[in-house]
Amino acid sequence: MIRSVQNPTVLFAGGGTGGHLFPGVAVAEELARRAPESRVLLARTQKDAVARHGLACTLETVPVQSPRTPSNPLGYPIWGGRLAAAVHRSTAVLRGHRPHVVVGLGGYGSVAPVLAARALGVPVILLEQNAVPGKATRMLSWFGAITAASFPGMGGAVRGKVVETGNPIRRTVLDRRAAHRAFGLSTAAPVLLVAGGSLGASGLNRRVADGIPSLVRATGGLDAGDDGVPWARFQVIHAAGSDDEAIRLSRLYAAAGVRACVRAFFDDMGAVYGTADAFLGRAGGTTIAELAAAGLPAIFIPYPHHADHHQEKNALPLAERGAAVVVREGSLSPDVLAEECGALLRDASLRRARADVARSLGRPDAAARVVDLILALAPEGKDAWE
Repeated sequence: MIRSVQNPTVLFAGGGTGGHLFPGVAVAEELARRAPESRVLLARTQKDAVARHGLACTLETVPVQSPRTPSNPLGYPIWGGRLAAAVHRSTAVLRGHRPHVVVGLGGYGSVAPVLAARALGVPVILLEQNAVPGKATRMLSWFGAITAASFPGMGGAVRGKVVETGNPIRRTVLDRRAAHRAFGLSTAAPVLLVAGGSLGASGLNRRVADGIPSLVRATGGLDAGDDGVPWARFQVIHAAGSDDEAIRLSRLYAAAGVRACVRAFFDDMGAVYGTADAFLGRAGGTTIAELAAAGLPAIFIPYPHHADHHQEKNALPLAERGAAVVVREGSLSPDVLAEECGALLRDASLRRARADVARSLGRPDAAARVVDLILALAPEGKDAWE
């Protein structure tokens, strides 16, 4: 006997980066709140399971495989064989767990489970976090899936039905709270949050490291803090991407007289966003959604090595409305860093004005919108298992 569709089984597939995985976690949280007896599974590759973002995920997981698209066309016959085998294995996973709906999170890890679901007649929703749909979304949209878009104007880029839901955000992120003491920071100086994402931290880290002295000068140099020690007039929370980078950057900040909390990865983003006053970093779709919901002014440095430059397009809505500034990585000299970040850190009224605009563009109800789609599709999912 299958479960009541009021409490569906939902399988999430993918999660190659935190930007892909965390929207799925947000939807799973909302589904658990709305349908407490529902069952949620995450199908992901072994590589995803051992990644930092994967270790932070507490969903019940099942292993699958999906091969990456080859860069050389001569590799497509081998890739096709591996994909067929991965779809076969995913089909067995789906038959074993009998989901009513499959949700593709993007990335190559979503491909085989979604194809298996469509072959079995299971409804599929694709979460697309970026303004420009990724390869997986573009391909899988041809198989009758519904695309849940984070940005408007997606209809011309994918096949099938598109619903503009916004990008789902985890409840722990929406629960903003100041935690200066937990991060070893003071409440007397503004806090700059620096984050390069799962893939783009190293380039941003180098630019920021080069610009620390200039930023200290641009914000007025050192001043005796509440503990009597000379500190810079700003502070930093920095997600460095690796433990080695965190150690290196911590030393650089300390040598420059900057109070800083530097870690490879932060789990409690509600505390991070609640403590920060401004953001400097990449423009991934999930990051932008979280910043807008949190109401943080931003300086975006889009990741420069994506062929479609989708991070630049992600940042446009906030930049055009005045909530953010966009600087290309190649232009992020120490002087530019000091000018853009210094202006925000010196001027509380500027931060508030940009924060208000960012907040007006937020979509904190995005997870609820996606759950609406899941519950509407769940009755169709009965057919695959009857």
